[in-house]
Amino acid sequence: MKGLSCNSALFAHIDVVECMGILADHGFQAIDVSLELEPPFLPVPKPHMYVDADAAERARVVQGAKAAGLDFGTCNAHTNLIDGDPEARARNLDFVLGGMRLAADLGCQYVITGGGMKNMYGREGTYWQRLLDAMAVILPAGEELGVTLLLECASLPGCLVHDLRGMRRLFAEDGMDSLQVLFDPAHYLVRGDDVTAAYRELAPRVRHIHAKDALGRVEDFEFPPLGEGEIDFRSLIQAVHDTGFAGYIALEYEGFAWGHTPDPLRILREGRDFLLAHLEATAG
Repeated sequence: MKGLSCNSALFAHIDVVECMGILADHGFQAIDVSLELEPPFLPVPKPHMYVDADAAERARVVQGAKAAGLDFGTCNAHTNLIDGDPEARARNLDFVLGGMRLAADLGCQYVITGGGMKNMYGREGTYWQRLLDAMAVILPAGEELGVTLLLECASLPGCLVHDLRGMRRLFAEDGMDSLQVLFDPAHYLVRGDDVTAAYRELAPRVRHIHAKDALGRVEDFEFPPLGEGEIDFRSLIQAVHDTGFAGYIALEYEGFAWGHTPDPLRILREGRDFLLAHLEATAG
């Protein structure tokens, strides 16, 4: 394992370079740069970078990471690749492609997105074909840029790829060899999967992990601070160790959407300590 990263959306209220300094000061080794425009919660955090950032801004962020001694874990480019509105779908595809180009300029190896949301009337097969059409554009572009797309399953009602079964279906399609996995245990728990078993099955494709806890199931769930949910992190981290995971584990926090603490420094410190304790216990 390379070390710990953090989704920069936790510090959306400050500049990304300032955020880098805070992460470095708290013992993190990387940053996941938030590009996401419309996450499914309020308040909506401002993206730390935009996919149309100019060359000067890209260079400033690269220099900021070097000065802080941080690697780029991922660029988070969640959007709706299967939107029922064709114009919105085209914009969203361009957004992910822009995220891939931005990642290449930053020296970031990975871009994260999801399978999209079924937001209008339509047959399941139609939505799946839209996702496959998007993958047929994004994956070759990533290969040319040297950037790998990571697919994150998402547990909200209406999400197309929302559990282990959906991930299996997608990876069984032709042309998915270069598609890899962002593993967020919270989504698998909410959809009723055995989290550790899901990780072990997907491990050959897992390149990045989100550390996020969860309570409940799909129609009644929340993402509380680490250690306050139902995920067996002891078992999961053991599986991460056993499978020789070689990427970053990234702290991701959305608990404020359910009224949990909005204090980013507290979440950063407590999340770091939680993860380090589990990693040390596994190593021992």
